[in-house]
Amino acid sequence: MEKAVNIKDLFLPSWKRSDPLVRLKAVQIEALNPDILEEIILNDMETLEIRKAAILRLKDENRSEKLFQNIYGDDAEDLRKQLLENIRDEKRIR
Repeated sequence: MEKAVNIKDLFLPSWKRSDPLVRLKAVQIEALNPDILEEIILNDMETLEIRKAAILRLKDENRSEKLFQNIYGDDAEDLRKQLLENIRDEKRIR
């Protein structure tokens, strides 16, 4: 059984459509600009899976740093150090 198409979806870019699978595929495959990826990442209403996919596609170091600061605020530096330490520990274990 096919899912009914929402009429407004015909006028939206694929990363804004109502179907989460379409949005996920758009984030994973399409060449979205960093502004769009940032919008997806900061959208609290978006699914975690789609936000993670957008994070993985964002290659701009300065934007990534800004988003990290925006999300974690004053704890960002301590959290970053802990994350990096965890990554190094994981690599040593392997």
